[in-house]
Amino acid sequence: MDDLTETEGDELSPDEYSESIEEAIERLSWLNPVQYGIARAKEAQKIGGVGVSVAFLDQAVKDAAKLRKANEKQTEAPRKMWEEYTSHDGRPGIEMIPGRLDLIADNAERVVLEAEFPLFQRCGGLVRPAVSIVKGMKGRDINLTSLVNVDSVAIRDILSKTANFVRWSERGWNIIDVPLEVAAIINSRRGVWKFPIVDGIITCPTIRPDGSILSKGGYDPMTRLYHEVDRHLKLAQCAYQPTHADAVKSLDTLCALLSEFPFVTPASKSVALSAIIVAVCRRSMPMAPIHIFRATTAGTGKTYLVDVISTIAMGKPCAAMAASRDEKETDARLNGLLLAGYPIVSLDNVNGEFGSDILAQAVSGNTLALRPLGRSDIVNVDNTCTIFATGNGTRVRADLVRRTLICDLDAKMERPQQRQFGKKPVDMVMEDRGKYVSAAIAIVRAYIDAGCPDRVPALAGFSDWSDLVCSALVWLGCDNPLETQDVASLDDPHAAELREMLACWEADIGLNRPLTVAGIVGQAQVKQELYDAILNVAADRGAINNRRFGKWLGLRRGQISSGMRLVNGDVSHGLATWVLEKVKEGPTGLDDPNNADAIEF
Repeated sequence: MDDLTETEGDELSPDEYSESIEEAIERLSWLNPVQYGIARAKEAQKIGGVGVSVAFLDQAVKDAAKLRKANEKQTEAPRKMWEEYTSHDGRPGIEMIPGRLDLIADNAERVVLEAEFPLFQRCGGLVRPAVSIVKGMKGRDINLTSLVNVDSVAIRDILSKTANFVRWSERGWNIIDVPLEVAAIINSRRGVWKFPIVDGIITCPTIRPDGSILSKGGYDPMTRLYHEVDRHLKLAQCAYQPTHADAVKSLDTLCALLSEFPFVTPASKSVALSAIIVAVCRRSMPMAPIHIFRATTAGTGKTYLVDVISTIAMGKPCAAMAASRDEKETDARLNGLLLAGYPIVSLDNVNGEFGSDILAQAVSGNTLALRPLGRSDIVNVDNTCTIFATGNGTRVRADLVRRTLICDLDAKMERPQQRQFGKKPVDMVMEDRGKYVSAAIAIVRAYIDAGCPDRVPALAGFSDWSDLVCSALVWLGCDNPLETQDVASLDDPHAAELREMLACWEADIGLNRPLTVAGIVGQAQVKQELYDAILNVAADRGAINNRRFGKWLGLRRGQISSGMRLVNGDVSHGLATWVLEKVKEGPTGLDDPNNADAIEF
């Protein structure tokens, strides 16, 4: 070795190291052998003034290489220790990477999904199933289930249960509390969550749209329902592969449960049976009609009948929602229940006229567009709700008639509330709930397995209900529950107004006679019955308001009642005229060759 500044092998004390020596060692440490052989002499000569030999540089570079390898091993060791430490309690680790909160939130969401924690998205927010246990009749535990909203604090709690958040420091890896900002980021990711969508929560087995039975607990992707299993409920074997004989026996089981209710007609009893089957098997059909339980006197058993049905489907009596006299208030309450995903909604004390725009939407819409309270945005919710209503003298109006089945009850007593039920149907269900759930499922499954024979004509908008419930009941010998719609049509106040108007018009003005609104009102001045009919729909301070009457005519244009309808005639002096005409009704419509108005294509 060349001795440039000092004899070979001389060593320097640590106090004699200078910045120039450290820089030289750093530069030489990263060179390959050829580059190192050329550069080491130049580096030694450059800093030779401080007494550095080539041998010293050789040793210093070797020491630096050893130190670097030792540091790398020390870095790997804690990481291995962290992996071993975070796996001992079954929770995976999530590393806090500086400047990458987005990646940390991604990893946290992935961990929750892999842990299959019951966290779902619904109505633009995150929810989880909640179960509270209360004491029911005879000290029996009742599970009250619901979907509750999840905020950032709740997400932080969930992450604490499913993962270890760790951060590296000079002392090694440390487990830290879940950062609130990570939970807030996850909660803010509306529209990009990977959590499954949940449409509702149930506590009894049900039938899927493909006819299979959902009995396993937890989340079901096909129905998007969360099944909270009732450990007391055991499904009978006949529910899985029922025969016609099993279906008949199941029907007898349900009829025995309802034997003490004073149904006015067999069709009303069929409506009650339909309500039981729909409440249990609601997810097998996209839509189901409203079931109204009506009486003439309070205390007849309407609400108790709904409680029996609810106990079968949910394991507890139904929490009724009082109908308000203010239709907007009723709509707001109903909106909240639909958003919350309640499986059964019961409107109580629906006395007198009954109608609601949101109710019509909730019954006939497969997907509902609802606005959460206090928000301006609209959320889409799949309709999985079964809707009941109870009332005295309830009269369904307008477009809700075709969406409604009516179960009439009449105890024929002045004080029906004093009547006692000998069998106590709710207690019977609580003693063996699985028996009645199995009966409802067996009726539908038997009809499906038989090939759905002798289907009844479908109710428009409710074809699946007609095929699975209505047809199954008729197949087993029950009266058709659709017969009750004839009664509902007669009770419809709007339909009654139209019938009265057309009858008076035909008697006092005649058919095919075009008149303006003023001309019709003029004719009514000398025709008391016609005058009263118009006053009933267009009164203003005790007199007929022509403009209001004209709007009424426009809303009723073309509607058929008693084989007649109102249509526009020829224009008279720039004013629209109205004509009453006879209509030949028939199922063939425009295809009827005898129909003069048929269109030829």
